[in-house]
Formats: sequence, structure tokens, C-alpha cells
Amino acid sequence: MDEQQSNRRVSKFAQAAQAKLCAASNREYAAAVAKSDPDAAYRWSAKAHDQEQEAASVSLLVEMPTLGIGGDLVPPEAVIGSYAAGLLKSGNVTALHTEAACERIRLAQDTQSFELGADAAEAVKARDSIEQWLIYQAAAFHKHAMQYLARAGDEANTIERCRLANTAARLAGVSQEAILTLQRKRTGGKQTVLVQHVSVNEGAQAVIGSVQTGGKIGKAGGKGRK
Repeated sequence: MDEQQSNRRVSKFAQAAQAKLCAASNREYAAAVAKSDPDAAYRWSAKAHDQEQEAASVSLLVEMPTLGIGGDLVPPEAVIGSYAAGLLKSGNVTALHTEAACERIRLAQDTQSFELGADAAEAVKARDSIEQWLIYQAAAFHKHAMQYLARAGDEANTIERCRLANTAARLAGVSQEAILTLQRKRTGGKQTVLVQHVSVNEGAQAVIGSVQTGGKIGKAGGKGRK
């Protein structure tokens, strides 16, 4: 199956899936208004019928697709091929992880950042595929940021040197954002703010800063009498 033919089939599948979903929604609405507005119910039922006919005419979707690994819809084999469909249906998570790891490594090698990414993933003990994506992305952007910095250092033209340095800064920022995203994923986006309270009794005062007493410096937050 060539790529163009595959794309056409995917497009038809998506069209049929959308028509079937809309039909189900319209039939549900028609049932809800059947007593209060029979005419509207009839119109929505007729529209749902037309959408079901549209889905049937595509002849790729006999029934709603099932859910496979990761909650993905499993399209018919005619759309994505028997191997991919079988992998999603099988429930063999190990096989899927293996395929994903191979693809992740290939993409990292294409950006010449596999070693950096693998080292960083080991350093932070990446827990799942999403964390590995983020780490490999951070490594790739970091590598290219450093390359642009190196080029900026060798550039004699001031304008070009600034352009290269700015590009490096943007790439470094994306790399750091990926790391921060990893941190937010692990912490749930929560921030811990430490608030310290100082109680001051009547007739006393709180002193902020260093306090000179008897030749020694006391800690901030001490109490002294008036």
C-alpha cells in the first residue's frame, strides 16, 4: 500500500467515524426532545439517519472501532495495516514499548543527540515514555544551542554573531522548558511556599537583621525588651 493510498483510506475512516459519532449524538438529542418538540425530534432523527448512511457508504467502518493499548481507537486493518492493528489489539505492551523505544532512539540519532539524551534519562531516572520524550527533546535542543554558541564565538561579523547567539539562547530556553515540564509532571505543578511567623508579645519588639549583643552577632528574628 503506497503512502497516498494509505492517506486516502485514513481520511475516509476519519470521515466515517465522525459521521457515526454525530449520528449517535443527534439520535440522543432527538430522544430527549421527543415529547416536548416532536417536529424537532423528527428532523434530528432524519439527520442522524443521513449521517449513518454516509458512514455506511464509506464501507470501511461497520461498527465503532474498539479501544486498544493506550486508549487509542483501533482502525480497520485496511486503514493502518495488519501489523499496526494487531499490535494495538493484542494488549502486548512490551512489544509496543519496544517499537516505541526503537523509534525514539532513531529520532535521537537523527538529531545527533542520542548519547546526551540517554545519559540525561539515566541521570534523572526517567519513569515512563513521556519523561523520556522530554529528556531527549531537552538534550537535542541543548546540543544545537551549544553548536550555535560555538559558531557565534568564531564569527567575526557582529550582526551575525548576535543572530547566532540569540538563536542559541532560544534553543537553550526550549531545552530548559522541557526540563521544567518534566519537573511539573513529577510534582503535579505544585509549589511549596515556606511562611515563617514571628510572634511578638506586648512590651517586646521583633528585630529583623543582625543584632550586636556583647560583641557577638545574634540571629535575625530575636526579641529584645524596650
